[in-house]
Amino acid sequence: MRKLLIFLLALALLAGCSSDPKPEAAKPEAAKTEPKKPENDFESGRAAFQRMYVSARGWAADVQPVRLESRPTKQDPKDGKAAVWAATFVSASRQNIRTYTWSGIEGDEKGVTPGNADYYSPANASTRPFDLNFLKMDSTQALETAQKKGGEAILKKEPETPLKYMLFFDQTKGRLLWRVVYGGSVSDSKLRILVNATTGEFVAKEK
Repeated sequence: MRKLLIFLLALALLAGCSSDPKPEAAKPEAAKTEPKKPENDFESGRAAFQRMYVSARGWAADVQPVRLESRPTKQDPKDGKAAVWAATFVSASRQNIRTYTWSGIEGDEKGVTPGNADYYSPANASTRPFDLNFLKMDSTQALETAQKKGGEAILKKEPETPLKYMLFFDQTKGRLLWRVVYGGSVSDSKLRILVNATTGEFVAKEK
């Protein structure tokens, strides 16, 4: 009996030594992360203008605006906002004119960037400043008006058409105007609509 027990014990030990070790559980693969897409910022004309105006005031306390315009990019939404805006200001005390740029493009110089100052002459009609009190309507509101005057049909037919917004003072009639340009520039535009920047009313169709 004793010999039988010893024999069974030996068999059990032999089986334990010859058994294959259990394979380790496979480690889960690390989750693949997609590269982060650029998150560009878009602003309406008045919002971007305000940012640049604050910076310009740091340059000269008596700055006055001359013009404002967007610089179209492929990412711009069709809602009156843009990723890049440029505003030109003059300072009578310094006798200088200077353009500031606001950019919301990821990877670019985000924020406000001042340009070089040039000589300014009050006698130059093309660079006469306007009163800020004239600016009541934003570029978003100007687009709404322009859409009703032919712009909607253009974007429906060609959705990729870039939009450009320009703010300037009409010296002949003493009014501040928004020009909504359907196209990358005035020269190759499909349509240009003028909107009163104080009242929001339609003024004229340029093309």
